Amino acid sequence: MYSMRRHTTSRRSLGSRCEGAGLAASVELGRSPFKRLIMSLTLELLKDFSPAGENLWSVGDAAASAHLTGVTVSREPLATAVDGAVDALFLVGKFPDLQVHAGEAHLPALTYLLRNIDPEKAGEEVSSLVENEAGAQDGRMTLIGVYSLANEDAPAYKVMYKAGATIVGTCKKYSKAVKSAHVIFCSSSISASGACGFLEGIIHGGYKDTRFQAKKAISGTLPSGPVLSVMVGVPETASPALKETFADALTVALTGACGTVITKELVNAPPNVATPFQFAKVAELLAAKHASLDLTVYDREQCAAMKMGSYLSVAQGSAMPPYFIHLKYSHGTCATKIAFVGKTITMDTGGVNLKTGADSMIHLMKFDCGGGSAVLGAADIIAKRALQNIEIHFVLPACENAVDGNSYRPGDVILAMNNMSIEVVNTDAEGRLALADALAFADRLNPDYVVDIATLTGAAVIAMGPKYAAMLSNDQGLIKLLYSAGQSTGDFVWEMPLDREYAEVLKSDIADVKHTGQRAGGIMNAALFLEKFVQKGRKWAHLDIAPSAWDFKANVPTSFGAKLLAHFAEAAQAELESRNVSKS
Repeated sequence: MYSMRRHTTSRRSLGSRCEGAGLAASVELGRSPFKRLIMSLTLELLKDFSPAGENLWSVGDAAASAHLTGVTVSREPLATAVDGAVDALFLVGKFPDLQVHAGEAHLPALTYLLRNIDPEKAGEEVSSLVENEAGAQDGRMTLIGVYSLANEDAPAYKVMYKAGATIVGTCKKYSKAVKSAHVIFCSSSISASGACGFLEGIIHGGYKDTRFQAKKAISGTLPSGPVLSVMVGVPETASPALKETFADALTVALTGACGTVITKELVNAPPNVATPFQFAKVAELLAAKHASLDLTVYDREQCAAMKMGSYLSVAQGSAMPPYFIHLKYSHGTCATKIAFVGKTITMDTGGVNLKTGADSMIHLMKFDCGGGSAVLGAADIIAKRALQNIEIHFVLPACENAVDGNSYRPGDVILAMNNMSIEVVNTDAEGRLALADALAFADRLNPDYVVDIATLTGAAVIAMGPKYAAMLSNDQGLIKLLYSAGQSTGDFVWEMPLDREYAEVLKSDIADVKHTGQRAGGIMNAALFLEKFVQKGRKWAHLDIAPSAWDFKANVPTSFGAKLLAHFAEAAQAELESRNVSKS
């Protein structure tokens, strides 16, 4: 175990090398959330990909980040004039607000653009290159755009995400000329989910992961920082109250959007880069960055001493050592205590029950760390927002599910941290075994709420489709808080039944419990198994994000869960504090 306390160094350094043949990697957090957008994954050396070692090659800095759009929120109004200060100017809003603000602007070109946009049609964007005003006299052209939100008073997440992504896409069409842009909201209101959607659209809309393209790295063509800087604000004609409302909403949303970058970068990194070791390293860097975060990491021997037989069984077939990660956030007097537990299987081969065939998607099983990645993203968001009077524990049982002669087997009986014996039925249902010990660990911290988040079952993908994560809980108040958080952030969740009649299929003839049952009701069976590792009466929820952690159409991670957990923590703290005040 090593521990990082505030303003101290760790007792055991993780170093900068990744165990296992083939790769040494270091992970660095950007000093500015807008310059490097939270996280850089740097490849130092890539070698020995063949047994004979022919492929010995060095790629240097693969990329500072796959996210190359920097965003800032302006508390001062932005001018609707083209004077050469920026390369692009976009107006976003509904009619008639757009007409009012455009009429007061200094840009005749806007009149033309407004004539070519349908005021009843949301999600339409028109743009044009126009000359700078005569006063600038720099000979440049400026990109002018109008994005219509039709007549929606408070557009929701999806509409605003499209707006942000469209604006960035338009700028990239003229990428040689457009390096900076101002985006002006000409609207009377913005919802929390709309603000989240818009800024994520800007940050993630043009996402393309080029970190691991060796030719670009060797030739030095990969940019070392943002290639597009976007400033978001309101027009000069906005009222003081509206300026503050927009700035506050967008600033809060920006911390969430930037936190999702950590999640996306980790999930999309190859499994030989985003190893359990590297997850521990990212947690270490977060703790170094935020004084409110303390870190403790347990290695295999210390986990064995704590009798984490369930978690270690999953890890025993891999050459990559497991790391059990525990980040603790505290700020002020602890009035509320929450534990977030994220499944962090950095590569899932299926183990002895090996994933086979094209439908197994084994090549994408790096995304099985989606739960743990969301938990780390949430830790960064919460630390930035400096939530008061709350203690939050972020628990990640990081390991690989690989196969060799030492792998755990179907039919094994293993002992979990809470002294419950488990009959292993299928080694490809490994996530719930890692979570079992992590939940037992979190339960001993005596939290008010425990929430686990995991890419757990194919059954959830079939039942929920790509939009929703499945939510199961033993507490209706917790369900309402999580549902509300999903609506506010665009990370949508939907309740599924936690019917204890389904637990019959988990009965074992040889152990206390089987870890999986029949395929029918697979979402519920998994949740009922996990519930056994939190004590009775503990408010607990399980989020199965297998449907929503990966966008299979675009073939990229979605960053699902980071904003959801952060927003939930804020809402839960406010509710418990309010309840305590009313009691007194």
